[in-house]
Amino acid sequence: MDQKEILIYEYVYLHIMKYSVFILLVALLASGVAVSGCLNGEEVLYDTTVTIDDGRQMAYDLAPGTYWIYIVSDEKLDITFDTASTYDQKGITVYDRVITLGSTARMNVENPSLLGLGLGKTANVTIKVVKNPSDR
Repeated sequence: MDQKEILIYEYVYLHIMKYSVFILLVALLASGVAVSGCLNGEEVLYDTTVTIDDGRQMAYDLAPGTYWIYIVSDEKLDITFDTASTYDQKGITVYDRVITLGSTARMNVENPSLLGLGLGKTANVTIKVVKNPSDR
């Protein structure tokens, strides 16, 4: 090879490397955007149907954040939060709210006892809790 051919090969090699680095940076940027979108995306924490006996309750621990909480029951329930009482509702069959918790909270779903005797009906309850709801 003569000097001219070597210079041509070096020139081509440098341009290929330059564009390869550019393509790699674009790919990394695109993947970073995709991952960051997933990190704050909607996450279903609970989607279940349970039975709660008269006078009993179920508790769910929730970290700080925004949640869509959807609870439906065939019996009246009390929904309470230990650190966010503004979201409490009692004697309801449908709870459909978006809430924002500034600190960790425990959500209690209670089937209140009939006269305190435990003689009431068992509640059939559907519970759905979604963190970072996208369309609410």
